[in-house]
Amino acid sequence: MNQMRSENSSNIPIAKFRQLSNGPHGHHYATLDTVRNATFRGAGANIGIYNPPVQKYQFSMALIWLVNGPPIQLNTVQVGWAVHPSLYGDNLTRLTTYWTAYGYQKTGCYNAMCPGFVQVDPEVHPGDKLEKCSVIGGCQWAFNFTVKQDKSTGHWWFLISPNTQVGYWPKEIFTHLVHGASSVSYGGTTKAFMGFSPPRGSGLLATTKFARACFFIAMKIVNSMYEEVDINADDMKAYCDTRPDCYTLLYEGYEKRYSMHGHYFTFGGPGGKCDA
Repeated sequence: MNQMRSENSSNIPIAKFRQLSNGPHGHHYATLDTVRNATFRGAGANIGIYNPPVQKYQFSMALIWLVNGPPIQLNTVQVGWAVHPSLYGDNLTRLTTYWTAYGYQKTGCYNAMCPGFVQVDPEVHPGDKLEKCSVIGGCQWAFNFTVKQDKSTGHWWFLISPNTQVGYWPKEIFTHLVHGASSVSYGGTTKAFMGFSPPRGSGLLATTKFARACFFIAMKIVNSMYEEVDINADDMKAYCDTRPDCYTLLYEGYEKRYSMHGHYFTFGGPGGKCDA
């Protein structure tokens, strides 16, 4: 399958969340985005767990984003993992969430660092260390990360493998996600410092060889009828905003070779002077 490197210009909320979340410089994305005009009630995937080397004031993340609303009132919830030294004070790979209901300006935060996320599980918390990480060419570890809107309450629940309900974001904190998400993205993001971007995923570029690049597999969408279904390749588009020697994403379509079968892509790269 050919490398896909194209900006999704038809999906305005996804483009806007990237624009609004950017710092002055060096915030980069490689994602697989929905392009169909639809309402989504959730999304999930098994995400490979890696521990890329990251310096202070950089970060490297693998996330699922659900987005709705105009730019100034952009609503989003994000779940996955991150290596983020300035947030956590270490270089460990940690369970990470984020939310905002006002375009990253007046509301929102990581994990439970502000009012909003309601913790439910007594043992698993956003910010927890992920104990096992994948090894390039060796053992691969993955977690299932899922966010879904409850049909009766409207709250957005965060679950990890297999069915642990970590907690939820109440519908009352949102202005647009209360009506569902208009866009979903799966993929990786990094933040540069002093012009240098950190490695993403395993640190290797996207490849068809399993156990080398980081991966998303068994990607699901919760549709407008609250049914969890496989994503549809015709409804997705790849996006990568850097030169192909920095980061890439390779969408594999439906994959049957591995026990975690389903729609699949690899992503990652070494980073470096990606703004040039």
